[in-house]
Amino acid sequence: MRRYITSPPESVREADSASQHVTPLALYLPVDWRCIKVFLGVYIEPSSNLIAEVHAEGVVSREGKVNSFVAMRLTLCLLKVSHRHRLRMLWRHRGVIRTASPLIPEYLQRKGSLALTNKLKIEPIDANKYVGSNRPQFEKWEPAVKDDPRFFTPTEKDSPDYHDEPVHHFTSDCQLSEGLEQASILTKSQTFEGMPESVKHYMDFEPLPDQDELVQRSIMQAHIWDPTKVKLPKRHNPDLPMWHFKAEKGIPSAKTRAITIRNMLRLCQFLEPSYSDISRLVKRNHYLSTFYMFQGTQHLAIKGSADALVASKSAVPAFASGDEVKSSADFSLPDIFPLSPLIDLNMQHVYRSENVTGWMDGASHVHPHLLCLDFPTQWTTSQRNACALMMSFGHSLSMAKQMYGWEVSDLPQPISTQCLLTDGHNFTLSFFQLNTLRMDSDDGIKNMAWFDSDNKLFNKIVPKRAMLRNTKYEDYDPQVFKKVAAMYLYGAKKA
Repeated sequence: MRRYITSPPESVREADSASQHVTPLALYLPVDWRCIKVFLGVYIEPSSNLIAEVHAEGVVSREGKVNSFVAMRLTLCLLKVSHRHRLRMLWRHRGVIRTASPLIPEYLQRKGSLALTNKLKIEPIDANKYVGSNRPQFEKWEPAVKDDPRFFTPTEKDSPDYHDEPVHHFTSDCQLSEGLEQASILTKSQTFEGMPESVKHYMDFEPLPDQDELVQRSIMQAHIWDPTKVKLPKRHNPDLPMWHFKAEKGIPSAKTRAITIRNMLRLCQFLEPSYSDISRLVKRNHYLSTFYMFQGTQHLAIKGSADALVASKSAVPAFASGDEVKSSADFSLPDIFPLSPLIDLNMQHVYRSENVTGWMDGASHVHPHLLCLDFPTQWTTSQRNACALMMSFGHSLSMAKQMYGWEVSDLPQPISTQCLLTDGHNFTLSFFQLNTLRMDSDDGIKNMAWFDSDNKLFNKIVPKRAMLRNTKYEDYDPQVFKKVAAMYLYGAKKA
């Protein structure tokens, strides 16, 4: 019997209208009286002219005729899944816990019977003898051969870089729970919205021939044209928690972000002939490691690798004037009490107090000009800005220690750094100016940071249920590339 919801025939509708017991919402089932041999365990709505009773062999009306349509009420009992049989089988097979009988050791079985244990004089020993302070102390075993592969694995305290006082580590993949406010406390910074006015002037550069077409081709290369096909992570849509997505192959998101950054910097390099004194060097996977004392008591280290770093021979010009830097002393840092600013940082006891700028001695391009990072899509705007602020502060701090020494607190001149974060289509631009390294208190002048967030190069419309190959790319914004190019050209003079 095939069940489906359909409209009843004309005769049934007339009977329903004449009856006072049939409800307007009913499930009509086509019944073949020649082959039906099922028992319908549901409630049948009685009708004065249509249905009288339900038999195991069929449905019979009061006139003795078999009706071709049966009206049934759609109840919860009809849709309920019975778990009685499953629970009964579980109780039958797992209701009784069966434990194995005690076994006689094999060496005793080889000796003879269990009675042999008395001859061997095996005496029971109280377990409390080996618990707590009564536990016997055994000498540390040392192998006869020092390079034996079974050599004792050293612990953290055995390392020569072990310190009793731990250090708090921040890396580029560290997600700060309080976002920008937490990073402002860690870096003693005053934040502003928008790009600095000195950088906006560089947006009026002479564009490349077919500039918009080149940028769009770069987008297509990163998102569609790249030949990489690997199995992608399983998709999840919070709006459709029960939807099952099929396994797909495509371009990994990490490679998409890397190609986007590489193509953007390559297009910016085509603008260099219009400027006379510009000299930029692009380095991939630039590593940084530096540290400082936070509030005079806590060791805080900043480590991580950038996808790309644009370096220059000369330092980046300051974004703020001297008067603006002095006025920052009146700014009060945000308060995230009762949380500690160090709550999201990992603590380690094995570390080295070293300052690694990522450049060898004698390198020509040592000044960090533009730092390029990628970030997961799940991060909020505040968390992206916090990551950009911390990494920009780390590169500026490392350069300050390299130029003015490890114990410097008052800088002779500010050190500026720019940072770009992207997930492939959304760009976050940050500008940082290091004014002081007096991190023991919140008083005095502050460091300064500007943020231009949520710049969408285009809209990436991912289908909710369809495959990723049906993703749409719309609403290209040419102003985003102009902002990135302005950061690349900042500080250069026209030819």
